[in-house]
Amino acid sequence: GRAAVDLPAPPSHSLLDLDSPHTTAMALTTTVSPARAAPRALCRSTAAPLRGGGAPLLRRRGPLACSRAQRRSLALRCRGAAAGGDKSASVATTDGQASADAEGEEPPSAATPAAAAPPAEEQEPAEDAEVAAMRARIEALPKLTGGDLLDEEELLRNSAFPIAPEELIARTQAILACNNGASAPEMLAEDFQFVGPVVGPLGKEAFLRAFSSFDVYDAFPDLQGRFHHFRVDPLEPSRCWYTSRAKGTHSGTLANLIPATGKLVDTPPQACSMKFNEEGLCTQLTIGYVMDRNLGNTGGVGGVYGLFYAVGAGLPFPEAQPWQRSPQYELFVQAGGVLGKLMETFNRR
Repeated sequence: GRAAVDLPAPPSHSLLDLDSPHTTAMALTTTVSPARAAPRALCRSTAAPLRGGGAPLLRRRGPLACSRAQRRSLALRCRGAAAGGDKSASVATTDGQASADAEGEEPPSAATPAAAAPPAEEQEPAEDAEVAAMRARIEALPKLTGGDLLDEEELLRNSAFPIAPEELIARTQAILACNNGASAPEMLAEDFQFVGPVVGPLGKEAFLRAFSSFDVYDAFPDLQGRFHHFRVDPLEPSRCWYTSRAKGTHSGTLANLIPATGKLVDTPPQACSMKFNEEGLCTQLTIGYVMDRNLGNTGGVGGVYGLFYAVGAGLPFPEAQPWQRSPQYELFVQAGGVLGKLMETFNRR
């Protein structure tokens, strides 16, 4: 009985299609737009329900995914419907019986094809040797126990935060579709903050000025955010994490200063997140936290600074350059090596 919340979807080239419970749930509520970014008018018109006065929020209810038995039952029914024949006859028999009971008539005769006995329930095929061997190898591996491994579904199911994980992911993707909210400030809370590994924290007004004045697509028209792995933090259920691995060709002028070089920029994976309040408005955006500096061609630099470095125009301060050991750290490492050798000598004696 709840009204659907119509949220703008990220461009198709920015959102990776992964086969996961969260992205499967997303497919039920959003349609990926072929446009590069949602127009300002679209973002603002669809942001209205996010402010608390429009359509109600989707509240959590029940487990996040169906059980294995439910999936098996659904698969068997689908295979039976696709096969037709006796399966359809079985359905016709059930419908005929229900109709006859309702009108006080005799059910169809057993001699008719529709009254044939339904076939026995289809059995799930046995595992082949390769799958069985894989399961045996998995069972033989050491297992995490106790507090070392969290039951994510249980934590999210029992969370007091009123917005369900599926909707939180939808709202995150909607903000990404609107230039991180710069095209739809209504999606951002008044106490919003942008927090990067170098830049920030920036308040809402400063963030909107910065993101509205710089359009990265002018320099990289084919840029793809390649966002994926959207998931809600089980320990912080108001926060949605996701990963970015942006890629694009420098075929335009960057920041009105750097002419096109034609270089393909491949950024390393970067951890990003959005936090929300109970009204569904974003209170914090974090981007640019590099997860593996050995990947891509930005020298391990994340965010916009990585784009500058990849096209040969790295900015002239250490935070915008590839990581290097400091003299203090070099001294620490050397001292640790000397101390280790002294300890080995002492232990031998």
